[in-house]
Amino acid sequence: MKRNYLRRYLWVVLIAVGLCSCVDPYEFDFEKDGKHLVVEGFLNDNQAAPDTIQIYYSNYSNEFAQILDADVVKASIIVEETKQEIPMKILASGRLIPFPDFKLNPNYSYRLAFELKTGDKYQSTPEKINTTPPILNVKKQFNLQSVLSNDGKNYSSATELYVDFQDDPTANNFYLWRYTHYEKLAFCKTCNNSVLDYKTQSCVTAPRGLNKAYYDYPCESACYAILHNSKVMIQDDRASQGKLIKEKLVAQIPFYNDYGCLVNLEQISVSLEVYKFYQLVRQLTQGTGGLADTPPSAIVGNIQNVSNPDEKVVGYFGVANVQKYSFWIDRSDAVGPMALILGHSIVEEPSNPPTRPPSAGCVPSANRTPIQPKGWQQ
Repeated sequence: MKRNYLRRYLWVVLIAVGLCSCVDPYEFDFEKDGKHLVVEGFLNDNQAAPDTIQIYYSNYSNEFAQILDADVVKASIIVEETKQEIPMKILASGRLIPFPDFKLNPNYSYRLAFELKTGDKYQSTPEKINTTPPILNVKKQFNLQSVLSNDGKNYSSATELYVDFQDDPTANNFYLWRYTHYEKLAFCKTCNNSVLDYKTQSCVTAPRGLNKAYYDYPCESACYAILHNSKVMIQDDRASQGKLIKEKLVAQIPFYNDYGCLVNLEQISVSLEVYKFYQLVRQLTQGTGGLADTPPSAIVGNIQNVSNPDEKVVGYFGVANVQKYSFWIDRSDAVGPMALILGHSIVEEPSNPPTRPPSAGCVPSANRTPIQPKGWQQ
């Protein structure tokens, strides 16, 4: 996720979203209380590919948002109707997933509960799964003026994805769309005012005279960037109750290269409370990159510190039936300038470049993988 700048001192309004659906103003001083616990993720019904629920601190007290690990020592899912407590697997950096044998029951409601090393205990409000209709078709369209810049002055091109699906006529539904986007990287490392140390894969001080140079290092083997949507895409079905929904815009994929990319779309039917929460996220953080970045207002969801009810926790825990659709974008219709993931459009080499390895390794991370994604066509 990208990190946006913010003012060192900022007073904002925290919006409280709960089952009562009320909006309460709360004055908050980022300089004094800049670190907030953030919870993001769904408990889904896909045992083979469960959502990772992320728990972390986002620190807004500095010029740039900082992500700090939350030390989770215990986590579980509580079945509201039976009070059964089902342990969750704790991964690194405060990430949680259910154990492989966990299976959602559509007749039950579920709470997320966890405890931090500080001794603070947290719990969500109960959430119940809603059936999601499948994606029937995906259509792509290239748009030279698709994405408005954060300053509102320029547009960038993107391939827009539109979905068709049949809305359920028997219930009021609220939809959320997400995607995972894979791009093959041309460069795996950029060193500014420095050069690459091949053994450590880190940038080190450049020889004298190269203090204004930068170097883009090609990937020594196949490497894929893992990207996610930065905009919230939601819809309620009040205007289309029970109808066939056609060409709903759900993704805007930047033009990074001309040889194609893979997008895994997810369509989710969420509860009214989750919908209202993400509606506020869209209104207050659109274009900032998500809950980890600094929004005009921080947003409180359905997680409460049961040890200290006065703490404001950002984020929302939901329960979801996820419908997926894998789509290959060939970019045969793409024109104009390309955006950049890594590297520069013009490489400014010094007159006497240093001796350096010709390529950089693909270091696996949450945003990068050397493993070709399933469905990749080139």
